[in-house]
Amino acid sequence: MSKQTTRDTPGEILQWIESSGGCWSRLEPRSFYDKHIVGVCHRSGEDPALVYSMPGILNSHVEEGMTLDEALEWFRYNTLDACDGRGRPIFIDQTPFNPIH
Repeated sequence: MSKQTTRDTPGEILQWIESSGGCWSRLEPRSFYDKHIVGVCHRSGEDPALVYSMPGILNSHVEEGMTLDEALEWFRYNTLDACDGRGRPIFIDQTPFNPIH
């Protein structure tokens, strides 16, 4: 039985994707978004995608001075609506009973 390799931190995940090749979409500015990487999503027939924590992103915007409503609007328009194409990222919402739509 082989040992399972885990990638627990954003840095470990980024090291793995940089060595794996493929088409990855990484949010900019990286200094803001990289700390919110929580995993990699493997999808049938598509390139793997980075998985970001939506609550983490929203909380960081609030910490920088936005209200939660402003952060949600900014996230919807500038992040969700802007992510398209091959290798596009996935956003996980750990609070599924509080949808943003």
